[in-house]
Amino acid sequence: MFRVFVSHSSRDYINLISVLEKQIQQNGIAAYIFQKDPQPGNRISDKIANAINESDCVVAFITIDASRSEWVRKEIEYAQEKGIMVIPIVERMPLVEQGQIVSDLLAGIEYIPFTRANPYAAIYQACYHLTQKKIEKEVREKSNAMLIIAGIFLAIMALPGKTQIL
Repeated sequence: MFRVFVSHSSRDYINLISVLEKQIQQNGIAAYIFQKDPQPGNRISDKIANAINESDCVVAFITIDASRSEWVRKEIEYAQEKGIMVIPIVERMPLVEQGQIVSDLLAGIEYIPFTRANPYAAIYQACYHLTQKKIEKEVREKSNAMLIIAGIFLAIMALPGKTQIL
């Protein structure tokens, strides 16, 4: 299964992230949302690291609130350190509001812009891109399985006493 970690500000959950989550799941993709995984007593940093490690990519929903969030910054940094693709969805905001996340961490990375007036176009674009990544992963996994089967077949055929097929 294709898994996505959604990095976001908790202030954006009800209006934006819940819509993104629903769309992602309708495309057969598992979305990890921090608020949906309570683990009282566990370290938050460990919980987030585990979720990102189990993900195929990270969708970073960057709003004005998210651009001020230390957690969002840490999640993006961690994913980048682990070589996990980050797909940013960035709210159009004044440069002064963008902060370190947009100016430093996401510099040079193509992003999907959105406005509060119409976030749906960006959400659908992100879901389309994620679905393409999911299909690519499935094709890779099926190709790998076929190579393993072919290898086993060749190994069996090379055993002494087996009839050669020709």
